[in-house]
Amino acid sequence: MLRGMHVILLLFALSKTKAGSNLLNKVKLEQSGNLRRKRILKSFKIVEESKEKDEEELDVKSEDHLEDLWSRAVAVSEYGIGERFLGYSMSLPTRSPTKRPSEPTLSPVRSPNPTSNPTYTPTVSNVPTTEGPTADCLSGTTREEYLIGILSQITDPPLINDLATPQGKAFEWIVNGDPLDFDPCTYPTIEQRYGLAVFFYATEGASWTNNEQWLGAAGECTWFGVSCGDSEIRVQRLQLPLNSVSGTMPNEVSTLYEALRFDLFGNTIAGTLPSGLGNLTKLELLDLEENAFTGLIFSTEVLALTNLLNLRGSFNKFTGSIPVEIARLSKLEQLWFADNFITGSIPSEISDLSSLESIFGYRNTLSSTLPSAFGGFANLTQVRLYENRLEGTVPADLFRSSLLETIRLDNNELTGTIPRIIGDLGLVEDLRLFNNRFFGSIPSEIGNLLRLENLILNNNFFSGTLSDSLFQTNSTLRFIDLSNNRFISGTIPPSLFTLPFIRNIYLANCTLTGTIPQTYSTPPNLRDLFIDGNNLEGTVPEVAPGELTEFNEFLLQNNQITGTMPASVCSLRDDTIGSLEDLWSDCGSSPPEIVCECCTRCF
Repeated sequence: MLRGMHVILLLFALSKTKAGSNLLNKVKLEQSGNLRRKRILKSFKIVEESKEKDEEELDVKSEDHLEDLWSRAVAVSEYGIGERFLGYSMSLPTRSPTKRPSEPTLSPVRSPNPTSNPTYTPTVSNVPTTEGPTADCLSGTTREEYLIGILSQITDPPLINDLATPQGKAFEWIVNGDPLDFDPCTYPTIEQRYGLAVFFYATEGASWTNNEQWLGAAGECTWFGVSCGDSEIRVQRLQLPLNSVSGTMPNEVSTLYEALRFDLFGNTIAGTLPSGLGNLTKLELLDLEENAFTGLIFSTEVLALTNLLNLRGSFNKFTGSIPVEIARLSKLEQLWFADNFITGSIPSEISDLSSLESIFGYRNTLSSTLPSAFGGFANLTQVRLYENRLEGTVPADLFRSSLLETIRLDNNELTGTIPRIIGDLGLVEDLRLFNNRFFGSIPSEIGNLLRLENLILNNNFFSGTLSDSLFQTNSTLRFIDLSNNRFISGTIPPSLFTLPFIRNIYLANCTLTGTIPQTYSTPPNLRDLFIDGNNLEGTVPEVAPGELTEFNEFLLQNNQITGTMPASVCSLRDDTIGSLEDLWSDCGSSPPEIVCECCTRCF
């Protein structure tokens, strides 16, 4: 006969409660050898039933609540933006260009409805305390029974008993396959080792690009991608970016409750975020970018992570909207949720994120107006909300965020004018407002943006003339697109061709008059010049030897330009002299408005 109780491990969880003691007295003694796992689990079912009846008495205590690719080298250095966010690729030479080249572009299951009254305070962790075990912890029981007693407080017993589940595989490994074969009476991080093992099995760890040391004989802190604190016991970082991690994220990540950084960027993990994620209340960075996650990114669990500085969830399949409870993440510096299926409006509570440095919400279905409080963030450097359905005017406070470097609100339904205070944003490098409904004049104060590289305002309703002062003081502009603004009139400012780094100038389909400036050939790096669809007249100026060697596309059709295409321009089609591939003009009528034997297309 067994000298112990049917489940002596009940003493571990219930010995200090009256209800537990009464229950233990009722458990029958058995006559057999070692207890089998199923019988242990059956007894735990009895425990759970008793627990429900005596919930007020039962007081099971637990421990304290449980880089963007190493900060993506600047967010690829500190919070700078990598090529996939900042970079733009200029159109390569083509035999038949489109009407206008592409703007510089980035190279970055509906979930169940949430409950009507969600809470955003994490529940008490169910991760058991394993520190301070006694040397005789196995007295009257087995190692397997003891481990089940601990781990059943993390994972539902049926999952532990099912060897087809990641939890069952992890438990089987802990009991029978772990080469460390630790002493459960002295090993301080049993639940953490188990939680990482579950993560390994749930995310197809055997197929990772690098899984060195995982499930090996050493402690968890030596496993690839796992870093621990000074104590070298508790996990503080789990960093597995670009590592072919797949499967789903298990609830047992709750065991990593000391983690500060959780980086899974660039993998193929699917499914929804587990509730156990809410146990990582010390987390400062959560990077889930470029995976296949579904469900809510702004879930109850994520909104409980009030120490988060960086929330990166772009390029997934997240759904839902931005709740007003976003204000709980008041320490956020990076809020990245681009290229998902996020809908609805941006709540005014976003203004409570006083430390916000960057917001990437592009390629979603955000709608309504930007809240009046949007902007005015003292540390804001990046606003990327393009390709949504935002409407209304841009809050003036946005143009008072003096550290702004990038403003991308293109491809929305925004309207209004550009305020003159935009000239105070001396750090702006990238201003893109194209494909909206902006109107009014383009303020000459943009010329004060001495770091501006991209000025892209095409496909709006801007009017007035282009001030020469718009380009006189700016020496950094590389890409200008003001095309398809039918109400822009006047002449082409000669100062446009004094910009030393200018590569792309698109002024097509406006109402420009006058002649082509004689200095049009002086920019050493000029690649594209589109001035078609205007009311320009006169002749095409000559090109001096050595000029426009990188010239690739010159479109000047649908104007009133006459005369003969200069031989110096035609010579740029010679590979030994230049790179001109596309030369379009009004040479197709009879007689032609302009005589051009070297043009690649005549209109």
